[in-house]
Amino acid sequence: MKRLWPVVGLLAALTTTGAAPTGGAPTVRLDWADGWLYASGYAPASAHDQDLGVHRAARLAAESEALAAVERLQVTADATVKAFASVSEDIASDVAALVHGARMVSQGPVGDPPRWQVTIGVPLRSAAHGESSLAQILLPRLAALQAKAVAAQKRMDHEKSNFRMMGEGDAPKGDEPSAPPPPTKALPPRRPGPYTGLVLDTTGFHLQACMCPKIMRRDGSEIWGTVDVPPPFVLEHGIAGFVYDLDVALGDQGRTRVGDNPLVLRAVGRQGAVWANAILNDADASLLAAENANSRFLDKFAVEFVIDE
Repeated sequence: MKRLWPVVGLLAALTTTGAAPTGGAPTVRLDWADGWLYASGYAPASAHDQDLGVHRAARLAAESEALAAVERLQVTADATVKAFASVSEDIASDVAALVHGARMVSQGPVGDPPRWQVTIGVPLRSAAHGESSLAQILLPRLAALQAKAVAAQKRMDHEKSNFRMMGEGDAPKGDEPSAPPPPTKALPPRRPGPYTGLVLDTTGFHLQACMCPKIMRRDGSEIWGTVDVPPPFVLEHGIAGFVYDLDVALGDQGRTRVGDNPLVLRAVGRQGAVWANAILNDADASLLAAENANSRFLDKFAVEFVIDE
């Protein structure tokens, strides 16, 4: 199973498995394992396959789909790419340029009657050949703009839903049910440290994934997640990984991130405007802090979240 990064509030056509989109209505697919967002656009096919006007129309449709999808991506639990772009002209310009310069993945006639399909790829993490990426645009500016972006997101959400805006002094909402849902799989017996990473099981809570997830205490304080200056590793691999299966996190694929002896913990709740942050109980929060002090695996971003499909 691939390591995937699900998207909050993307288009209904969004898929997270398989190859780049082919056929059908305009589609978007996010593949966090490879660090790419794929988008397809269509135009009525010409009798002449080399009709540049048709090719251009399909390319523009694909770029429009990609930009809409990128804007909806969660950067943090409380702000989307669109919110960050709304408070920074540089981010807005760079994101638009990233999509406009997206790599051509495939093109050709599809369907009956035939339409011309163009599929493009937008890099989410550091790309090869000197290409820019969404992580390179956003993460270095995250600390400076996060407060403004969260405020902008609240305004946008309020305008969309007409719900009450959260006041400046309010804390992000948290959800810790009195009867937590059972995990999809039983956690393995805990092995002794030192630990090489963290596997955090959140199954049953339907945690959403984002570029910058956090791990929180019950009192609302942060254990881990804030990154002031992202190192090259984060730009290339992300702050954390996301998988749908505990066995995958503990298997060969998971070891590439969390090592051979990860600490395995179970979340007791979720937090954030879109439920993207995990809450630990007090005992596990203290254990995590103590074990990280020994081997600094959190500082190395050796973190894997197990989430629901």
